Amino acid sequence: MRQPRSDSLLHTESLVADAASIAAVPPSYIEFLSGFQSLSSEDEATWFLTLEDYAGATAGAFSWDEFERMSLDAAMDGQDAESVRVFWREYLPVVLSVGGDYEFIAVSRLSGLVVHGVEPEFESVTRLTENVDALMHKVIEGQHAGFFFD
Repeated sequence: MRQPRSDSLLHTESLVADAASIAAVPPSYIEFLSGFQSLSSEDEATWFLTLEDYAGATAGAFSWDEFERMSLDAAMDGQDAESVRVFWREYLPVVLSVGGDYEFIAVSRLSGLVVHGVEPEFESVTRLTENVDALMHKVIEGQHAGFFFD
């Protein structure tokens, strides 16, 4: 389900400026995010995180960094917690799914690499594509459709 963005571009730009978490994300992805206020599967169990999510301006049950929080809660010691923090400083989640296993798609803030992670060890990821643009092309071509449209 897609809800088009109804606010002004000025508001969108302020959300981007307030959302330091999306620093270093490719401009094409920011442009994509600027096109909607919500984008989810029909059952709303899988959704793209929005500019509002990153800015902390939504009241959803899951925050954009929920899986990092879950991993930190499960960390066995300080070294495990630091490994979790290092991972999530690099990877920005862009899609979350809770319709079965908790899983996500994230983009590396360093390289642009797009990865997929699944509970219980969210930080043990599988490479999907080289960058967000390649991911979008694969989705349009029907690859990864099960993740987005089941």
